[in-house]
Amino acid sequence: MQFLHSIKSAKALGLAAISAATMITANVAPTMAQTAPTRTITFHNAGFYNADFFITHSIPRQARALQAINLPLNQRRSFQVPLSASGTVITVTMRKNTDRGVFFQRQFLVDRNNICFQADGTLFNPSGRVVPC
Repeated sequence: MQFLHSIKSAKALGLAAISAATMITANVAPTMAQTAPTRTITFHNAGFYNADFFITHSIPRQARALQAINLPLNQRRSFQVPLSASGTVITVTMRKNTDRGVFFQRQFLVDRNNICFQADGTLFNPSGRVVPC
């Protein structure tokens, strides 16, 4: 008799678990918030000096944003710039950190392609250029 009672209890427990599992609704909300697409801008210092790299981007009807880094020899760093609005203008500036002399500056409109820049040369003859990523 006790065995039969334990079987009935197990059945009841199993049915309760199944009905509870079927009552759970799926969460259709995404688990991660969607972020705006970005463009990656990468700097590489191949020059024989420490270089300062600046990115200024301005989105229409918003304030300008500035990101700056100092890169020692043979270091690489990347930045994400939002693609949230058409007409975003990005200005990239490179300069030696010893005398603050600007040796490369370029402005361009945002598109969906990533872009890479490299500082070359020596302390006395620095140069900058766009390189393949």
